[in-house]
Amino acid sequence: MAKKNTKAAALKLSDFLVNKIKIVQPSPPVPGKPLLSWKANEFYFVDKSTGWGIVVVVLFLALATALTVFGQLLVAVVLLLFLVNIIKFAYAKPETIEYRIDHDGVRVANWLHAYDKEIIAYALTQHGRQHVLVLKTRGLWTDHLTLPIGSTSPKKIANVLDDYLPAIVSPLEAASHIRTR
Repeated sequence: MAKKNTKAAALKLSDFLVNKIKIVQPSPPVPGKPLLSWKANEFYFVDKSTGWGIVVVVLFLALATALTVFGQLLVAVVLLLFLVNIIKFAYAKPETIEYRIDHDGVRVANWLHAYDKEIIAYALTQHGRQHVLVLKTRGLWTDHLTLPIGSTSPKKIANVLDDYLPAIVSPLEAASHIRTR
């Protein structure tokens, strides 16, 4: 009889704990709902004049001609291919893409850079007159991502990222990761 009472008491206690005590847990992240999102150009475009392009073409053609005279035809052809790529990328306009910060990581045009696998820390710094978000990564080929933040407030971004990543406090270290094209 004592065993039955013990089991009944244990069932009543567990029923009480489940039904009466409410455990407060943070709400689970809503899939697809970003904590913060903004749109900005994929890189900061520096407008180049026609004169800049003419100077580059003349220099490359002169170098390719000199290489051809010295019998280095293959190197001259490769140099001309480089010339085509340099001109193409120098005058390419940036696309406007969406940047999002959510519970999983930072998304650049829906490409996830996860907090736990890729991103180590962040810094907000200025490049010229433009603000940028620098994400320090564990990447094999690159150790950072530089994201333009457009007109989004750096304080808003910092408030959201502080919950997930440590901040790089040295402006020199953050600025050393910035490159432009």
